Amino acid sequence: MALELKNVTYENIIKKFDYVFDEGNIYAILSSSEKEREVLGKIIGGLINKYDGKVKSIARIGYVYSNPDDMFICGTVNEELALCLNNSNYKDETKNKKISDVLKMLGLDDNIKNVNPLNISSSEKRLLSIAISLITNPKILVLNEPELYLDDWHKRNLIKILKKISKRYNKTIIILTNNVLFSYEVCDNFILLNKGEIIKSEGKKELLNIDKELEMSSLKLPEILNFINCASKKNICLNKTYDIKELMKDIYRNVN
Repeated sequence: MALELKNVTYENIIKKFDYVFDEGNIYAILSSSEKEREVLGKIIGGLINKYDGKVKSIARIGYVYSNPDDMFICGTVNEELALCLNNSNYKDETKNKKISDVLKMLGLDDNIKNVNPLNISSSEKRLLSIAISLITNPKILVLNEPELYLDDWHKRNLIKILKKISKRYNKTIIILTNNVLFSYEVCDNFILLNKGEIIKSEGKKELLNIDKELEMSSLKLPEILNFINCASKKNICLNKTYDIKELMKDIYRNVN
């Protein structure tokens, strides 16, 4: 166990959230409510302390805001990352290596070190915000809507990076989002919230079979699933999938 929330309740926003997060897994917490996502993420990340229930963890937790700009307070990328290491006893040479290593891990060019973080691209800002949390080597990483501000290429790349971080370094990653497709592509397990309560928690494959629960929770079904459901109404039987290549193969089999 990396983290346990026991009957966590906050005002009328989060209600008796009860869940155990295991080490080395990626979890997607799905909610249509921006407030729910923000509050729950901050409770897990230790930024909100007044709540009912218990949060049990002996591990260091890093929190990434949904808006990367909220994490920037320094004049350069290098200063942002160095600031996170100020409470350590690292020598300057070690600090510089750690900064270069975390930038490399996230696919960021070392040349942006001397650039103002507000002047880099939206995708680079997102990756930098994650680097700021990762550089202190947290065991648990909480990300609020990490797919925001990313184009498709960077989104796919981020999924690869998060999976690599989780498995190689045995980190627990918790993602709060309203994006069902992104959740399916990145997570091992998902938790579905509706009006602050858990209504479903399963392995990611079950996301293919809970259309009604997703719609009841005001979450948008991915277009690929809408297409498959539409085909079903016309007596064209296609296997449910979020993989466009698998869908095309299935369509080809049906045509022939």
